[in-house]
Amino acid sequence: PVKPKFPAAAKKQTDEGAVAFVEYYWAALNYAWAKPDAEILADLGTPQCSVCDFFQKTADELKRKKQHVDAPSIEVNSAKLVYRTGTEAQVITEVSRTKASTVDQNGGVIRTNSPGSASRVFRLEWDRGWFVIELGEG
Repeated sequence: PVKPKFPAAAKKQTDEGAVAFVEYYWAALNYAWAKPDAEILADLGTPQCSVCDFFQKTADELKRKKQHVDAPSIEVNSAKLVYRTGTEAQVITEVSRTKASTVDQNGGVIRTNSPGSASRVFRLEWDRGWFVIELGEG
């Protein structure tokens, strides 16, 4: 897997910056599970983001078990700003879950995702950078 580069736009407290950050978050998640490497997710969420914590723990567990996901799990179909006020923003994404498989170190398939689509909403906070406060169904 190729480690995604943090986009310059995501470093700005703008509408475009919030959207770029969320698109990067999905790319980082795909990388974290494919490598596996939870570190890429470590500084993207706030302590209260339980979903962020779950995603990070999943990457840690994959690494511990010498497993990985063989393809990107999530494809972003769209990402759109819902609102931005002061230090908070909300971005809604339409995503597709791919047919990626979790495999062991020998390539044996442990499980395969069922393809599907969903809306996911990111609530973000700006504090010298964007951070995920909450990630939920849209």
